Amino acid sequence: MKKIVFVWIILGMLLLNGCDIDSAEPNFFFVPLKITSVEVPEFFAHGEVYTINVTYERPNSCITYEGFDINTDGESIRYITCIGAEFNGEICTQAVYYGQASFEFLVLNHEPYTLKFWGGEDAQGNPIYLDYYIPVN
Repeated sequence: MKKIVFVWIILGMLLLNGCDIDSAEPNFFFVPLKITSVEVPEFFAHGEVYTINVTYERPNSCITYEGFDINTDGESIRYITCIGAEFNGEICTQAVYYGQASFEFLVLNHEPYTLKFWGGEDAQGNPIYLDYYIPVN
């Protein structure tokens, strides 16, 4: 019995020795997608959930929509970026595509929120934001 277990351990080690997960180059990478317009309410009510609709821009056909990245800065400032995945080695059309997506926003604070949606970069590479100040009633 010990010989059988020993043989299986040796076989397992030999099979796993050939695996090199790090050698494979990823076939995609994540990129921010420019948000061109946003639909937000005029005010929030504490404890309520709101659907925030956005229109985003895909600069070519090799980029697909993946979701949102939402970061906080203090209690009431949210930085929202639309995220896409760009695939390597694909033949892409350079036409601009527009899509729509939404996310759910739960109002937990009593203070007004500032929602800053990433809208691209200026000529110096600084981020441009579409800013929305939304009071909480």
